[in-house]
Amino acid sequence: MVVTRGERSFTDSDFTQCTSIDSCNGWAVARNGTINHTHNGGELPMVYSLLQNYPNPFNPITTIRYQIPELSFVTLKVFDVLGGEIATLVKEEKPAGEYEVDFDATGLPSEIYFYKLKADSFM
Repeated sequence: MVVTRGERSFTDSDFTQCTSIDSCNGWAVARNGTINHTHNGGELPMVYSLLQNYPNPFNPITTIRYQIPELSFVTLKVFDVLGGEIATLVKEEKPAGEYEVDFDATGLPSEIYFYKLKADSFM
């Protein structure tokens, strides 16, 4: 298994354990204890990133994507225009990787919603 982070590539010798579940997905435990999830051929995110939801505007479901570069406890919450919490979409530890989650606003009023990603010290 080869994992690429930016311009640096890691091979099996850099990890204590590597497991592939298919040609594009696998898990690797680094010698420092970090757990890495490989996907789409091995690219891992380099930075924390919260991406634009799509479709936007939406009715009633939209998809929110985010990336985390390392194992992190992640919370992703949705708020109304007054700052009231509407939903918690993610609240769990996640390995490095790219993720997407759907926000279903069925039964909620049509308005502008905001979402916030917190991953360890990143917000």
